[in-house]
Amino acid sequence: MNDLIPVKMNIPLVPAPTGNLDEVQANIDALLSDYTGRVYTADEIKSAKADRAQVNRWDKQLADAGRAIEKCYMDVIDKPLKRIESMRSQVKQVSAAIDHQVKMVEEAEKADKQKALEQIYQEAASPDISLLIPFGRFLDHRWLNKTVPLSTATRELKKAIEQRREELRIIRDTCGDDADACIAEYTKEFSLNSALREHQRRQNVRAASASAEAARKAAEMERDSLPVIQKPTAEDRQIRAEAVANAQAAAYITEEGRLDTDLMEAAFRPQETGDAKRYRFWVDFTEDDVRWFKTAAKERGFRYGSISKNN
Repeated sequence: MNDLIPVKMNIPLVPAPTGNLDEVQANIDALLSDYTGRVYTADEIKSAKADRAQVNRWDKQLADAGRAIEKCYMDVIDKPLKRIESMRSQVKQVSAAIDHQVKMVEEAEKADKQKALEQIYQEAASPDISLLIPFGRFLDHRWLNKTVPLSTATRELKKAIEQRREELRIIRDTCGDDADACIAEYTKEFSLNSALREHQRRQNVRAASASAEAARKAAEMERDSLPVIQKPTAEDRQIRAEAVANAQAAAYITEEGRLDTDLMEAAFRPQETGDAKRYRFWVDFTEDDVRWFKTAAKERGFRYGSISKNN
């Protein structure tokens, strides 16, 4: 680039505008002293309005004087100011063009540095790392800055690879059959703690499942050990009834095959117990028969009980 010509600007000593501002200021001070806090009577309102109009005209004269001064000096500086702004815009265009070139070179340097780091990654990371964690997840973009030497970036990259390798080893050694699932959890945020918590969660689920299965099997074994009570068929009931009748009949047959009338009269002799009559007899009942008898007794509404000396 050619040497740039230094920018010079000679600022002449511009004479200050002249006028009677000091006299006007003294006049204003006197007015402020006279009118601050002044109270007009009803008769003085017309005079007050005239005073207000006169003061407002004075204010307009002051405004006109200010604009005249501003125009006088702005007419002198406006043209060079606009020219300077135009030249600044052109200079910014030149700066932007240079900046674009600088950035292109810097991006190229970063790309070369990233490629070098990726080659280092391929050499340092074994397949158990590279297949799980791509280079992009290791890359810290700060390493690509010009202020970070390649040697420093290389050391940080290798350190990160070794840390990931050790954490994966811990997961595989600790999590057993859960290793794949725990590694998947680990690679989300590279949190070893999350991976180990996933292993613990799965262990808890298995323990709860095993406990539930053991309880189910215990209940099943207990249920299988209970006696099986089959409901008697109509034929079974008929056989039972015949057997009961035969047994009852046998109770009243002597050894000689004769009917024991005395025993029958004693067994079936009615006993007065109020409105109901009580009979004493015995019969062989199975547990099913007892349950049937109790149900029937409840339905018929008659009382029953065991025989004792007091009955």
